[in-house]
Amino acid sequence: KEMGVIHQGKLLAKTSPKEAIIELKGKIWETEMTDEELKSLSHPVVKLSDRYNSENKLVNRIFAEAQYSETLVPVAAKLEDFYFLTIKKA
Repeated sequence: KEMGVIHQGKLLAKTSPKEAIIELKGKIWETEMTDEELKSLSHPVVKLSDRYNSENKLVNRIFAEAQYSETLVPVAAKLEDFYFLTIKKA
């Protein structure tokens, strides 16, 4: 089975859910770093989403090729990560 990512009437990606997750494996991270701190990293990262944790702290979910900071915690990729990354790259 395949899925597509459509944004503003354009098909941006077409792949299987399994392949989408495989493509992001090892590249999704969570951190409590601020947006300013993320921008100051030596390598570019893409902020995918954010949420508040149980301690009411803002946690950013990001895409990065590697762990550019010790504060980046590896997490399992989700389909929404693929969606947000595809939209942000468009």
